[in-house]
Amino acid sequence: MFNENHTKKEIDVFTSFAENSELPIDLRSIEKRPESEPDILCRIKKVGKTAFELVEIQDPDFAEAFTLDYKSSKLLYSFHDSLPTQTKSEFDALFMNASIFVNFSDGLNLRDRNKVIPKLFKFLSKLGESYVGKVENLESEFGNKITKINILRGKYKGPCFDSMKGGFLNNPTIDRIKSKIDKISRGIYTTDFPIEILGYMYNFPLFHEDSWETILNDYLDSITIPKICRRIWIYDYHKKKVLYEYENTNFHIKSII
Repeated sequence: MFNENHTKKEIDVFTSFAENSELPIDLRSIEKRPESEPDILCRIKKVGKTAFELVEIQDPDFAEAFTLDYKSSKLLYSFHDSLPTQTKSEFDALFMNASIFVNFSDGLNLRDRNKVIPKLFKFLSKLGESYVGKVENLESEFGNKITKINILRGKYKGPCFDSMKGGFLNNPTIDRIKSKIDKISRGIYTTDFPIEILGYMYNFPLFHEDSWETILNDYLDSITIPKICRRIWIYDYHKKKVLYEYENTNFHIKSII
């Protein structure tokens, strides 16, 4: 049985791809298929019915960290909004033009982050209205719970709060595409139609093409892709843009119009 939200997501992603790619896909023909088949079946005008197997390209470790930091930022805003009127006015006067970045320790869960926020606000209140820059070496104040605070000032409608941090993301593009090719090679999917693989980024920005395109090309050139697999695509859902197309020179199956 399909997860209703997942089904809706895949239909949404594929419809977006159909609308923004150069493939003349009949939008009325798009349908979700049973688990034994590739995800989507549609009809490409003058080509015939084609099955698409979708795969989301996302680093699960990054997704988890992103969600935690996003929720931490919301906790900072919630605590600020809950301050007593006088305390809030005094705090706002100190940071009316500031963006406050808080770097929580990576291993700290959301509940423990929430517990340390009242102490954080008291600490910030002691910094003064002109403080700008990084505050480090915070072990004596917060133990290992907060590693760095950075205060920027400028044309902010402050105080603004942020706990989002960048970092190196493991690039999952090749692994995700490879997993689908392997399944097609093993005959996991049942279909009478050509298969195309659609890799897509949904929740987070896709890695720049320079970090995966050449490696993916080299990988696909080095293997024997199943004859039933016609093309491989990479699609950025938020940019509504096809980033990559690879045509399988080994493809050989007659479409059924």
